[in-house]
Amino acid sequence: MDAFFGLFFSAFFSSKCLSCDENLRYFGFCTPCWRNLEPRRGSRCRVCDAQFAGPVTDSRCGQCLDKPPPFEQVHGLFDYAGPVGDAIRKGKYGDCPRAISMVAKLCALAIQERIDVSKSMTIVPIPSHWRRAARQRFEPTLVIAHELSLELNMPLNKHLLSRKTHTKPQAGMKAIERSQNLKGAFKATGRSPKRVLLVDDVYTTGATVKSATRVLKRSGAEDVQILAAAYVT
Repeated sequence: MDAFFGLFFSAFFSSKCLSCDENLRYFGFCTPCWRNLEPRRGSRCRVCDAQFAGPVTDSRCGQCLDKPPPFEQVHGLFDYAGPVGDAIRKGKYGDCPRAISMVAKLCALAIQERIDVSKSMTIVPIPSHWRRAARQRFEPTLVIAHELSLELNMPLNKHLLSRKTHTKPQAGMKAIERSQNLKGAFKATGRSPKRVLLVDDVYTTGATVKSATRVLKRSGAEDVQILAAAYVT
């Protein structure tokens, strides 16, 4: 009888590790992958959060010195090549909102090492176009933003930004192509608060958050910081 219930449980209630696909009897990460869930470390640019390859002579990278981005700071919390990146892909392309919710809880813990969560800041998610949201059935950035709002007790404004155009998927695009693809993609639906924590799931070239930040700045934002769950290095 115990063997029967064991098989029944495994068939209907088991899951796979969100990173390595090992069979589990719970939802989440296996023990080895859980041990690899470390936030990004090392010397990084204080603006775009890019890793410094050599000795640090300035706290900003050469790109941010030559052409300062519109945002104040990026917080790229986890490496996209690690377990969090795997979980994001499972969530987005495997139709698994629970995977994104777990990523959000990890982000809520990691961001407290980077910012003072007691200061007034409004959480704003990068929006998807309604067609893409309908196809995916959920918006990963909105799931992350909602969980962060609950975990950090910060206000959430999920309607402040909207996507005007249905842009092409950016995977595989070069930086200049991404920038052109997102030109005029966002609009503000109202007056922005002065301090914004702009939430995206993945930071690659920064084209998306730069475009969104410019819109927020034009609508009244003064300090826009970026929370990216995973950072592509």
